[in-house]
Amino acid sequence: MEVALIGGCALRAQGLRCLLEAEGHAPIWIAYTAADARSLCSLHPPARLLLDFALPDSSGPRLLYRLRLEHPAPDGVVILEDLHPAFLALAWQAGARAALPNGLPLSVLRERLRAFLEGSASRSPGTVRAARGWWTHYGIPWASFSPRQRAVALGMARPVDPGASSKNREGGAKHSLVDGEASRGRRA
Repeated sequence: MEVALIGGCALRAQGLRCLLEAEGHAPIWIAYTAADARSLCSLHPPARLLLDFALPDSSGPRLLYRLRLEHPAPDGVVILEDLHPAFLALAWQAGARAALPNGLPLSVLRERLRAFLEGSASRSPGTVRAARGWWTHYGIPWASFSPRQRAVALGMARPVDPGASSKNREGGAKHSLVDGEASRGRRA
């Protein structure tokens, strides 16, 4: 079976390469950016993808989604920095077979990689419930936002320095603009 590795961190990618080789599955290629992965995948499409969530030019789930549209549906496992339900939901919406947290003990990582290479999914009922709950509560509404609504929501989510003037807040948007959008959103 052909496996490809896409890593945003070269050191982690080399460590995963060693683990894959120890399991008898040397990667057919290793890419460090989404752009490189897309071009390599068009030349040598793998059956399985092991990819980082954070890539320099994209996200792992976004890349997996695009690759699955363009090629004969490679299975993918996404390596996450944090098992927050939002990250799990994004990985699974993109078609990931599993999502593994960074920093797993080596024995557990080997076991989960082996299961993935054999074609098993790694989703516990609890993590599936958490990811579905997040997606229903936040993901679906976010997808319906306009670009302006998303910008305002992101501006509201950034920490604001209460001592700064309304023209120079850390949130990046004028306080009056954010308040106005927020109150319009509440009325709608």
